[in-house]
Amino acid sequence: MENNKKTIFVYVVEGYNNYTSFLSAKFNVSIVHDIQKANIVLFPGGADVTPMLYKCAPHRTTVSDSVSDRNFLEAFREVKHNDNILKLGICKGSQFLCAMSGGRLVQNISGHALMGYHDIKTIDNKVLEITSTHHQMAYPYNMPVDNYKIIAWATPARSNYYEGANIFWNHNIYEEPEIVFYPKINSLGIQGHPENMDVNSETVTYLCELINIYLK
Repeated sequence: MENNKKTIFVYVVEGYNNYTSFLSAKFNVSIVHDIQKANIVLFPGGADVTPMLYKCAPHRTTVSDSVSDRNFLEAFREVKHNDNILKLGICKGSQFLCAMSGGRLVQNISGHALMGYHDIKTIDNKVLEITSTHHQMAYPYNMPVDNYKIIAWATPARSNYYEGANIFWNHNIYEEPEIVFYPKINSLGIQGHPENMDVNSETVTYLCELINIYLK
């Protein structure tokens, strides 16, 4: 059978190539080691993003990895102004891209850190399952509204509290972001871990179609 999938060239920061596995649902994935030859730069999961990057004091639960943060920052700076490269963040990578766009992070929440799945709702009214393994969360709401686009959010909201960075949360105003696009830096953040999901799942199909939309 002929393979009609589009080929994409992916640079994975810190070399965690297993994070690309879900992309095979729609693409032929070619891993590149020269960041300038990529059309996707993938920022994977890991420890908490250092609050220094979004100019906030650390919460007592925040644990960062300075080496990883430096690697992320150096890679981002290389491609920040290249709109032909999609910056794709998974879990920590998603939170990092929020900070790079000018957003903040909620440094401690409840209801999301348990292994398993929960529902998200998309802007086109789909309800999908996604993994949930985090205690921090993107907070883009301090930015101008044209700096971010919430594509999916937790439904229903799962956290009982939102700590760190002087965050004020009102469920009548704010959703718990799960998928966010940052147009100013051509970045897509996915809070869950699609690399741990069935490649034939509806969620993975949706995410790959979304990524294809934002690929230049």
